[in-house]
Amino acid sequence: MSRLLVEFEANPIQPHLERGTPIYGTIQCIGQYAKNLPAHLRALVKTSVHSDRALRKLEAELIRDPVYSSLIGTTQAIDLVQGGVKANALPEEAWAVVNHRIATQRSVFCIYTRGFAVFINAIDP
Repeated sequence: MSRLLVEFEANPIQPHLERGTPIYGTIQCIGQYAKNLPAHLRALVKTSVHSDRALRKLEAELIRDPVYSSLIGTTQAIDLVQGGVKANALPEEAWAVVNHRIATQRSVFCIYTRGFAVFINAIDP
């Protein structure tokens, strides 16, 4: 169980900025109307509408900020871990809850298959 949870924490889901998502629309509004946005970011926001290269550069800039990174991508959090009934004894069973806030461009199935891949990697490194 501990190896699995460490594997989840060591391999977070990488955020990706995509056109057509609500957060991209919000970033477009920020780029157009926010007076305090640096000029280079404003230019990337404007150019990213038609340029994949600019979109990737904008993504790289935004994911350096933890707030934007969590808004752009899927986040995960290990919330509950339980196992055993006493100290210094192997538990008969153990469980954990890993919550996800799934990005609008992802699906539950995508997160499920990734979780399964992390599980397989943890038990057979």
